[in-house]
Amino acid sequence: MVTPSQLAHFIGPPSRLHAPGGWVEHEEALGRTLPDEYKNLMDAFGAGILNGMLMIGHPYSVELNLADMFSIQSDHLSYLRSLEGERDWLPYPVVPEPEPMHMWAYSDVGDLCFLVPKAEQWEVGIWRREGAWKESGVGFGDWLLRELRGEHGPGNLLRHLRLEPMQYQPQP
Repeated sequence: MVTPSQLAHFIGPPSRLHAPGGWVEHEEALGRTLPDEYKNLMDAFGAGILNGMLMIGHPYSVELNLADMFSIQSDHLSYLRSLEGERDWLPYPVVPEPEPMHMWAYSDVGDLCFLVPKAEQWEVGIWRREGAWKESGVGFGDWLLRELRGEHGPGNLLRHLRLEPMQYQPQP
């Protein structure tokens, strides 16, 4: 399990702008219990913008509230479906469908980041703006740590914006 101190090595100390929690209401809306590692890391760092391009949400954030991301996700998917008919852009259900994936971030160019429920763990899946779906094969903490280290695998987003040091701007 990835710890806040492992991430802090790359993006600085946790911000703690948001009170821990807020997950019960969010999980009830989602209809699923999210992984503890994800919730613990998000409670430590809060919502923020990674490298000026990846907007990461939290249930208590005003600027990057996870509930608002459901609307962003819905708007994106409605637009895509209008262009391509009923083509399946995502291989798993999304809100408001039963047992949906959880959207946790989006990029400044329209990429969408999800946690995908798998048998063993929740894994990161990325829908790229060009319509490609990529699964990382790893959970949230491992995916984020790999991205921060520059070890890009499937579903990478930060390879084009490699800043040294990485920058995380907490958002209220």
